[in-house]
Amino acid sequence: MAKHLFLKGRSGYGKTTLLLRELAPYKEVAGGFLSQRLLSKEGDTIAFRMLNIGEEEALAPGTLYRPDLSHIFIRQTGTGYEKDLTVFETKGVEILRQIPEKRLGYLDEIGGVELQSEVFMENLYQVLEGDVPCIGVLKSERNLSSQAGRVVMSGESMDKRKKLEEDICNCFGGRIVTCTEGTEEEIIREVREFLKGMLSGVY
Repeated sequence: MAKHLFLKGRSGYGKTTLLLRELAPYKEVAGGFLSQRLLSKEGDTIAFRMLNIGEEEALAPGTLYRPDLSHIFIRQTGTGYEKDLTVFETKGVEILRQIPEKRLGYLDEIGGVELQSEVFMENLYQVLEGDVPCIGVLKSERNLSSQAGRVVMSGESMDKRKKLEEDICNCFGGRIVTCTEGTEEEIIREVREFLKGMLSGVY
């Protein structure tokens, strides 16, 4: 069995919703972060914030954007989108350093703007190299390309994302499953098998 399990696929598939639903019984033994969408009153995505998986509001869909909300790492402005890497370098690193004390790590989602934060990526790699199995979402190449069209990112981001995916599979004993139409039942089975294996220590 794989040590880590990550889902990737088109935006809007429901990857995070699926994982949070299956993770619910294991909430007390899990640590990690959630990337939460923040919506305008019209229902458009205009920002993203980082939440600890233990925060109840992480499970609330359709949260409206407010300028006073904390830990927003991407927000829409009058001139486009701006990123704030300090969110990853403070709250993100703090959360990552707590994962070794848990039985399961939840990482949603990795492979995006945080690729440009060296300190965050160093801590992420330490988690993946460690003893705690992780489950989560890996941003697909297509989604990263789309994000790069809205948010200023370094030219090396796509290469860094590719290396992260290769390292998850080749160095850290992980498995990455691509979510496509008609595969939800199969993915649910795989996620459940992974979580049961995690509880029994088999990976």
